[in-house]
Amino acid sequence: MLVGRDVAAAAAPWAGRVVTVSPATSLRPTLLVRPDGYAAWAAEDPGPDEVCQALTQWLGSVDRQGA
Repeated sequence: MLVGRDVAAAAAPWAGRVVTVSPATSLRPTLLVRPDGYAAWAAEDPGPDEVCQALTQWLGSVDRQGA
């Protein structure tokens, strides 16, 4: 997941299922890329709640075991 530093912490609960990368620039777009290289979700300037909602949609709830 390409994510701005300000919302990267929102992805922390999914750390076992997603890798986050923050660009060196101050750009704020966020991109969730599937393992096959396709974009699953993108947003121009999402807040932490929007990031959590997208991760839940694509990766399941935080408490889901074995994912």
